[in-house]
Amino acid sequence: MGFRSRIGTITCIAATSLILFLSPCPAQEQTRPDTVETRDGWFCVNGEKFFVKGVCFFENHDVEGSFTRSRLEILDHEFRKIKEAGFNTIRSQLRPEELELAKKHGLMVMQGANHLFFSREYIDPQVTQKEKEVTRRVLEYSKGHDNILYYIIDNEPQVQEGIYRQGETALLSFHSVLIAEAKSVDPKAIVSMASYPPAAFLDYSIYDCVSLNLYPFCPACNSIGYEKYARWFKSRHASGKPFIISEYGWQVSRGEEEFSKTMMGLLDDQIEAGAAGSFFYTWRAFGREGSGDNLWYGIIPNGGREYDYRNEPRQIYRDFRQYFEAVIIEPSSSGSYSLELPVKVYGTDRTASVDALMGGRTFSLGRSGKYWWEAAIPLDPAGRGEKTITIIAKDADGKELVKKEKKIKTGARGAVVTVKITPETKGLKAGGSYKAKITVRGHDESPVPNQPLVLGVNETGENLWMSDVMNVRTGADGEYSFTWNNLLPGYLTVMAGVDATSADSALPDIDIARIDR
Repeated sequence: MGFRSRIGTITCIAATSLILFLSPCPAQEQTRPDTVETRDGWFCVNGEKFFVKGVCFFENHDVEGSFTRSRLEILDHEFRKIKEAGFNTIRSQLRPEELELAKKHGLMVMQGANHLFFSREYIDPQVTQKEKEVTRRVLEYSKGHDNILYYIIDNEPQVQEGIYRQGETALLSFHSVLIAEAKSVDPKAIVSMASYPPAAFLDYSIYDCVSLNLYPFCPACNSIGYEKYARWFKSRHASGKPFIISEYGWQVSRGEEEFSKTMMGLLDDQIEAGAAGSFFYTWRAFGREGSGDNLWYGIIPNGGREYDYRNEPRQIYRDFRQYFEAVIIEPSSSGSYSLELPVKVYGTDRTASVDALMGGRTFSLGRSGKYWWEAAIPLDPAGRGEKTITIIAKDADGKELVKKEKKIKTGARGAVVTVKITPETKGLKAGGSYKAKITVRGHDESPVPNQPLVLGVNETGENLWMSDVMNVRTGADGEYSFTWNNLLPGYLTVMAGVDATSADSALPDIDIARIDR
């Protein structure tokens, strides 16, 4: 029997103004100073896999009550500070001279290809023509700049007012037109759409890479969890493609120390989930603090004054800089290692050496690229349990840049189970019921009885960001029968995962159903 309980409501206001080193990307004929391509789930820049250390940057800022475009000297200051914080990519929509300035500071750009965000109209020929024209103009001046990482053609298309009303096919056809327009100008253009959890039901095969805005209040976070949801989304939609968290952040009201710790934890979760990088939202606070229109935490405080760009950065600026000095891509905390432990670290221009400490021994990582450092640490096959690996990165003078610790599991993998949701109802209508069987199986496909499960249920017809959560157990047959009544028009998402305290699970399972009126 389904139930509804209000967990809380958060409104997402985010607008678009607008990588694991295994081997180098294959060399290509370089027709531009920098070449960008995608391969094996990564962006490659000049033949090397590129981990995106990104931040959302808006060139228009609220100054004395009106939004004005920043002068080049202001951008020069901000781009320098962004680079000093350790970021290598910005999400924005820059003009030609601004793209050159970003290049000067060594910044790649995720470029807004038009002015679409929160779109809701997909079949009006006038709207389509207008957005085609804007996309063409942006691509025509952007294609000559070699620091374009990829393009975004839309941001968080509206689910109820847009996709549900006009249909999934209408949205994808609209996006296909814009993608074709972009590639008609620049055949090498890499194009995506910044999606979000309420639109997880879409077909993402038309995009060159998969971009997901994933905030810590997404519907999965109070059920299956942030990292497991990201891992599921990547597995479902981004096989073989770069998977990028195109926005993450929180509200400005949270304390700086707590906020920064939470964001560093999200970075860890994103990497664990297999993301090839992410973009923090946002560089300078969007809106004026204290005015009621600023919901988002900016690295640079913004009071709506002309010279706020010179404000002292918050604590998270220094924490980002330290975190980015040595990004631990492998090993994974969720993995288990028996014979050897792969260690892969993505550094910075300052990184001159990287060491790994474990079990009283020190292992020096070898440089495998401009920013990549690798080692394979032998393990005792008989050893089993949790261990700590310490990563230390140093500069050319031997000064420690950062020291990080990570917990890993060694030995044979523990109890691994799989979760499967099997819907038992089709052709769902508003007011009706959804029924499913949730099955838990062990590694030998045997039923797992009395297994604790956490279920999350979201209905876009009620709230895009709220989930109802249930803690249940499988029966003697390793199954749980689930029913959700009084369906609302829109999309129903049912998420099921193993209680993290009781067992390991390769992936949660998620079922999404359309509820017709």
